[in-house]
Amino acid sequence: MSPPPAPQAAQAHHLEAAAREVARRLGHPPENAVILGSGLGPLAEELAGRVAMPVSEIPGHPLPRVEGHAGRWVKGLLGGVPVLALQGRSHFYEGYDMEQVTFATVLLQRLGVRRLIVTNASGAASPRVRPGDLMLITGAINFQLHQPRWSPAARRGMPLDLRLMAVAERVAAERGIPLRRGALLASCGPSYETPSEVRLIARFGADAACMSTVPEILAAGQVGLRVLGISCITNFGSGLSDRPLNHEEVMVTADRVAGRFRALVEGVLEVFHRENP
Repeated sequence: MSPPPAPQAAQAHHLEAAAREVARRLGHPPENAVILGSGLGPLAEELAGRVAMPVSEIPGHPLPRVEGHAGRWVKGLLGGVPVLALQGRSHFYEGYDMEQVTFATVLLQRLGVRRLIVTNASGAASPRVRPGDLMLITGAINFQLHQPRWSPAARRGMPLDLRLMAVAERVAAERGIPLRRGALLASCGPSYETPSEVRLIARFGADAACMSTVPEILAAGQVGLRVLGISCITNFGSGLSDRPLNHEEVMVTADRVAGRFRALVEGVLEVFHRENP
């Protein structure tokens, strides 16, 4: 079977125009970037010397429409290390295609970013993780049934970077931050999974479920970005708890673990800056 075609020329044109505009507004980008998921966006407000631009001013960039996704790019220093933080993301269930969902990921690579930390809020699907845990994403399962198509010769195999995983685990151990390991499954959403679907997700080997992130991981692998993934487990999946699921619980739990999340990301960035792994 022949590989799917790369995105159309119009999409490539948007990338070039977007890269020029971001560089003009934010200056030369740092080597490290982080995509902040639901409830995790406030980390960008803590960057020293921050400069921000709304994604509405980036040509071709889709607009996030979900609570907890501010839709801003923020450049600044975290722990003295330059970083570009993306406050929020767009989702497949918002009606965007896979190239739009992963547009920001590929744009980061065009700008010269080398390492990308993707983060999200996820629901527990196995007993190995619980709400309030931080989980190192060690595997990615795409149940959105569509693939980003940024390269007709997309790199196969493991897009997550094993050396960056080792950095995260080392930092977590040094700073006393509990860090679980687990595979992440992305479903289409926007509804939460049913109890039967949660049981199926666990049987497929996933420890947590979300409605994003995995396409970004796949796109990063296609364009050569080194990628590290961290999930904040914010709730039990359906059937694993008697509590009803709602987005408010996601936001509250993300806020509760914000200190540990910041310490982990800051420590990882410091190692990236110091050791250039």
